[in-house]
Amino acid sequence: MDHRLKSGSWDTRRLPLLVFAFSFLFFAFVMWCAPYSSDDLEFASLNFGSAGKYLRYALEYGNGRLLGNLLAIALSHSRVLCILVKGLMLSSALVLIPAVLNLRSTWGYLLSFVLFVMIEPAVFGEVYVWTSGFSNYFPPVWMTLVTVWLIRGYPGTGSPLKKISVCLGILLLGAAGQLFIEHSSGVNLLLAACFTAYSLRRDRKALAPCLVWLAAAAAGLAAMLLIPKLFYIAGNHTESYRSIHLGGLNALLLSCAKNAVQLCGHYFGACLLPVCGGAVITVYLTRSRRSEKANRILYVLSFLSTLYLLVCFFLSSVDYLGKSALIQHAVDCVFTVLPFAVWVLASFRLEPEARNPILFCLAFALISLAPLLAVTPIPTRVIFQSYGFVLAAALLCFAQFRPLLDQKLARYGKTAAAAVCLLLVLVIGSIFLSVHSMVQVRDRHIRQELENGATEITIFQLPYEYTTWDHLWSQKYSYGTDRDITFQSMDFAEWMNDIYK
Repeated sequence: MDHRLKSGSWDTRRLPLLVFAFSFLFFAFVMWCAPYSSDDLEFASLNFGSAGKYLRYALEYGNGRLLGNLLAIALSHSRVLCILVKGLMLSSALVLIPAVLNLRSTWGYLLSFVLFVMIEPAVFGEVYVWTSGFSNYFPPVWMTLVTVWLIRGYPGTGSPLKKISVCLGILLLGAAGQLFIEHSSGVNLLLAACFTAYSLRRDRKALAPCLVWLAAAAAGLAAMLLIPKLFYIAGNHTESYRSIHLGGLNALLLSCAKNAVQLCGHYFGACLLPVCGGAVITVYLTRSRRSEKANRILYVLSFLSTLYLLVCFFLSSVDYLGKSALIQHAVDCVFTVLPFAVWVLASFRLEPEARNPILFCLAFALISLAPLLAVTPIPTRVIFQSYGFVLAAALLCFAQFRPLLDQKLARYGKTAAAAVCLLLVLVIGSIFLSVHSMVQVRDRHIRQELENGATEITIFQLPYEYTTWDHLWSQKYSYGTDRDITFQSMDFAEWMNDIYK
């Protein structure tokens, strides 16, 4: 089914641009309010005498994330560049998703905005807001979206010169996208291989750009693996905290079990909502192809996971401590896996033109997590690429459901979706306005303490999940001498009551 609007309609010409502009203003505001933190402060304190030293530092950092390291340093040195680059890439990705999926409609753009912004706050903070996290985790996803968009449009490109230009663009994007984060590089290579295989069997017109993408992804992955070996230095930044558990079968199985529980925990939140929604919608779409009893069972399993998630959210019972926490985490895992399983199972009953792309996206959502089972650490942000595939599957799923709505209900739904977009902007914008105010208060207090000659300063961390790794203030504040400053952290409310007043 073609979900594009009629050629020449107002939405086709104006809506993507309006969504892009609206999204850019929102993200630019968020990035203007958000402070640098952790690695950002370290990178901002670096001074390189030449481009060669800048490149050498990135090469010897301890990993193959050459472009990720370079971008993180560059954005940490320029606030304006940071706001512009992050705003442009985030807003363009939001518009590219419906374009890549061929869902260029008001519904497509509204739901893309909702699912893109209403991501788990910790992931929002670690991937969108935290500059160092953004520099490694977001560009490879963005480059993949642009690459797929170019491949989709390649058959109608026209002149040979334009086709060559598209292939050159894919060559650069395909190789560059491999120099950011390790597990994304492996997934991108497999994705390029799948596109090439599909083109060989079904669509030879797009074979040339697919082959270029595959070759570029392979070359980029090889470069990522070679960089830390060719430019190894003892005691590099990643040597002390990153590890792969391949020492034996027992160690590998134990790592996989622990990391599987942790990954389920990362998904257990806002990222699970589109999974629950996709499961319910797909069961409804395929209800005539199974018995009433089977439908009831699948509905109950999907709604039960949704209700459990909402109850945990409203009771704030997602942080478990103590020995009994293992039981609670196990229950969370069950209610995380259930809607995934229901969605996959129900999707097999869809028509092939709907079933194949949805199952493809869900398969890659799981494939994106597989390399993480054997590594340490696995912070929340590692699920971002996987969530991108879930988001795509949810949009494809709703595209099948949308024609079943009558005109009046569809109109009300569209209005509700637009209202949710505005509410998300209002709520998250208000949070970051508060963040900006808190950062100013903290900055004034620290500078006042420095003027008073303090060597120990008690300060607060920002009390929001949307901001992450809010520490390492000693990288930003100093006397400019060998004199050390010790920072002590305190709860924000306690700090306001006991110290600031």
